[in-house]
Amino acid sequence: MNSVAFVFALLGLILLTGFIYINYPKQWRSKISFRVIITIFHAVGTLCLAGIFVIYKRIPYDWLKWIISRWGSIYYVVILYLAILFGLRLVARFFYIGVMGARHKRFTARQIRHLLDKRVHSVVFLLIAFGIAFYGSFNIGNVVVTHYDVEVNKSCSRDSLNVVFFADTHCGAGTWSVTYDRIGQEIRDENPDIILIGGDVFDETTSDDDIECFRELIESLDAPLGIYYIYGNHDDNRDDYSARILREMGINVLEDEMVSIDGVQLIGRLDPVDDQLPLDELMNKVNKDDSQPTIMLTHRPVEFKEISETGCDIALAGHTHGFNIPQFMGRNIAYDMYYGRKKYGNMTAITTSGVSAWGFHYKFPAKSEIVSLHISFN
Repeated sequence: MNSVAFVFALLGLILLTGFIYINYPKQWRSKISFRVIITIFHAVGTLCLAGIFVIYKRIPYDWLKWIISRWGSIYYVVILYLAILFGLRLVARFFYIGVMGARHKRFTARQIRHLLDKRVHSVVFLLIAFGIAFYGSFNIGNVVVTHYDVEVNKSCSRDSLNVVFFADTHCGAGTWSVTYDRIGQEIRDENPDIILIGGDVFDETTSDDDIECFRELIESLDAPLGIYYIYGNHDDNRDDYSARILREMGINVLEDEMVSIDGVQLIGRLDPVDDQLPLDELMNKVNKDDSQPTIMLTHRPVEFKEISETGCDIALAGHTHGFNIPQFMGRNIAYDMYYGRKKYGNMTAITTSGVSAWGFHYKFPAKSEIVSLHISFN
């Protein structure tokens, strides 16, 4: 996160905090004990949240990283959920008093007290926000495997291909050291012919220790046809450093280029989008054979319709982190799809929710997943 984005995020956090505070019951706000608790809660939460993006990768102690990442993520989610819930309460208040009150002339005094009882609403909202935040902070570490079967009406030297595809590892605050073992075991259990990685292995919170954890993960995997990688938008922050490290691990990095693997054409798109070739120029560059099966590996789920019109059979993407609330709200409107499987003409598009998330150690109701794809050729 750059300095400008950090300042705007901090200002937004201050505004949300103020909005939430004035929506707490007046009886609570009048008590010194409540103000002390709230001050400590926001001070610790803000420090942890800032720590994730400012000093996280420089912290030498895993236990301190765990505290900062866990509490910073919980604080962030709680604040957003409380802002949403109190905002909905405000809308409902005007609706019931204005619209319903005008229709039914007036509510009784008792009904109004119940409708406007901030104490009841605040307790319920706090329970909801903290409950979801705590669940999501543990749910992110529960990595599952999602299986897809796809038939491609083209032939090659193989009858089928077993592909493991994952993206958005976000080594650092997103993925802790204990999670790599789970990821590795799930991948090995699938016995893949080839492993495809859809970007964002690294981000702003990645330390040298995190890189070593990922290296150990890669070294524990066996894919006869190799491991292939494309950049994600967060990989850009590490520039050529990412490419050198990944290639040292034995990973093949594709930058707007195509390789042929046993007659299957694999095209890897460059990211960020400002650096990638326009789709028509990319297809002219790679000069693919339309009679052979073609897989498009792209970080963001965009231009799927256009990609399908180029004759690609499968498109694989990540980036969205799935239907992850509250981050999802309004974020993924620009994308062709945010999760799952969808047909675009003769092409099958799959967007994964990723094995982790950026910055915040939290996922709900989205799941951390690895995609296991069985492709049959006719």
